[in-house]
Amino acid sequence: MSFFAMRTIVNMFFFRRALILTVACLFFLTATSLAVPLDTLFTRAKRSISANDYPKAITQFRECLLLAQKQKNWLQTGNAFIGIGIANYKSGNFEVALQNYFNALHAYETDGNQKKQAGTLKNIGNTYRIIKSYDKADSFFKQSLSKFEAQKDSAKIADVLNDIGIMYMDQGMTGNAVSFFKKVVTKYRSYAEPEVRAYAFNNLGICYSNTGNYSASMNFYTASLGLMKQLGDTFGIALVLINIAKLFNRQNLPEQAIQYSKDGLLISQKINSKELTASAFKSMAVSYEKLGDFKQSNSFLNKLLVLNGEIFKDESARSYAEMESRYQNERKQKEIMLLKQENTIKNITLATQRRSQYFLLFILVSILVVVLILYRSYTFKQKLNKELGMLNGRLEEANESKTKLLGIITHDLRSPVSSLFNFLQLQKMVPGRMSVSEQNQYREEINIAAENVLEMMEDLLIWSKSQMERFTPQHEEIDLNDFLDEMVALNTPAADSKNIELIKNCPNGLYLNIDPNFLKIVLRNLLSNAIKFTPSGGTIRLTGSKGKENVLLMIKDTGEGIADEHLPAIFEWSSMRSDSSGLGLKLVKEFTEKLNGKIEVRSAQLEGTTFTLSFPAPES
Repeated sequence: MSFFAMRTIVNMFFFRRALILTVACLFFLTATSLAVPLDTLFTRAKRSISANDYPKAITQFRECLLLAQKQKNWLQTGNAFIGIGIANYKSGNFEVALQNYFNALHAYETDGNQKKQAGTLKNIGNTYRIIKSYDKADSFFKQSLSKFEAQKDSAKIADVLNDIGIMYMDQGMTGNAVSFFKKVVTKYRSYAEPEVRAYAFNNLGICYSNTGNYSASMNFYTASLGLMKQLGDTFGIALVLINIAKLFNRQNLPEQAIQYSKDGLLISQKINSKELTASAFKSMAVSYEKLGDFKQSNSFLNKLLVLNGEIFKDESARSYAEMESRYQNERKQKEIMLLKQENTIKNITLATQRRSQYFLLFILVSILVVVLILYRSYTFKQKLNKELGMLNGRLEEANESKTKLLGIITHDLRSPVSSLFNFLQLQKMVPGRMSVSEQNQYREEINIAAENVLEMMEDLLIWSKSQMERFTPQHEEIDLNDFLDEMVALNTPAADSKNIELIKNCPNGLYLNIDPNFLKIVLRNLLSNAIKFTPSGGTIRLTGSKGKENVLLMIKDTGEGIADEHLPAIFEWSSMRSDSSGLGLKLVKEFTEKLNGKIEVRSAQLEGTTFTLSFPAPES
């Protein structure tokens, strides 16, 4: 045998031994990493809950669940389900939380642990209370209370009584709520946890404030604030301070309310509680409004709007985080499955006598499994990314609609309401100093402002409803001549009040296949605008005619007209004006397009404006 042949055999021997040793180390390290004690896994998951990292906590509690189920440890199985339920509850996924709570209840029943069963029933009751299913909440609270009473656990009884009181308070049943809160702070005072008593006092303060017993309300708030400070509960301290501020606002003591709101606001911002900060901003706005400082009041209202937008974004981010958590968990499950498959292949390989041949087979099978799993993971990730993209699109549309809605409310509602308020204040403050003509003028202006508010609210409600997916036209055949007669009759009183002649011209026998409610909204807005901007003695013509392939509707007025530079943008959001709703023409364009129609406008200043609607003619 040559030297090179000898060296080749030796190299192959050592290579094979090294490869076997590497695979053995890999499986040893994998087995070691999977052998983390269950208590350690629970500790990590609870830390994630404390750090408000709920997606991570859900993943870690699921690891606890797998190990507890493998060990057939029913108590820890229930604890894992409770952890997953709490993380989902705090993330706002109440249906998922309920499912896990019921799984936990089954595990504790199997284990025979009465104390855990009672606590889980309390969690289920609170979840039903949050989703306003009060009958179910009441049933589970009573079951929980019964079990704690059988165990003579007074501290837990007080806790459940406080939750039942909150349930009644949420329903506006103040008398029932007060009776339960009082049991916590009187009958069970020496047993209840300090935190439970502190929040029971705060809840009593809210109840008495709502019923107008401000003295009793202040006493309970003071008791709650003292306990919160003893406990060092900064959230609770801020909550009570803001509630006291609301109490002073109800008593028309805005100066005191502002001081408590400021104290509560400082703490809320320090602990980064956006909900409490929003509540403090609202209280400050009310206080400054009562003082007549509308500039400061509007400033805090604007801050409240911005903060509410941030809260909405945070909720969206939590939804993304939860989806990412589910994806990561599924990927880990696939990795565990892959390790189990590799371990099976290894055991088969070690059992055979022809090690070299089976080892090569093991390598080939492992590579194939890895490729298949990676491919499956890749396709799943692609599918998930596509779903995330679609969800992002829906969220962007929702954000855009919300931004439009807030913009309209801020732009349109504030001006006429402010005008209405100012005119009423003038009449209230200096009624004797006005002449009869001035009083008549102010009454007319108040009437105009009120009409603008009403018109804006009607347009706003119609537009909001039109944004719903199921808000679609229901076509039917209508006699256009009769329909236009109805529109003229509806608008004649408004035209007559301005001495405007409203003329209709439409041939008999002209039919149109259309949704009459949609068309009525379109024509109402166009005729209302024409009447509004046509001077006394003017004329408005409403004409229906048949084209080659369509039916035409024309609204022509002799009003002031629209400037050329404004004409291209009259159907856009930027065209809103303070003297009208600003949404009417936007509704006209959107509804015309929903009816498969087109709209054109021609105008010249001091000569009038003509709107032409074109709809497909019905098939003959």
